[in-house]
Amino acid sequence: MSRQRARTQQSIKAETEISVNYRIPNPLESLEQAQKFDHQDLLDLDTLDLWREGRRVETALAFHDRNWLIERLAAVRREQRERERGRCR
Repeated sequence: MSRQRARTQQSIKAETEISVNYRIPNPLESLEQAQKFDHQDLLDLDTLDLWREGRRVETALAFHDRNWLIERLAAVRREQRERERGRCR
């Protein structure tokens, strides 16, 4: 068997399953959930976690068109812009 074919077979075996699970917070469940529902938690995220949250929301929006997800993505982008302008955490 050629090396190229062996590599191809190995890459086929190494497939990764990706699932998308993004839970919209229930503001009545807890204080943390209420803060996330109102996007107040974004201030506590570092720059990398804020970026990751944006990607998670974008991915969730690809599968579910929910108003809260649209609001969440706008809030993440707004926070990113504010940080770029100099208000960093």
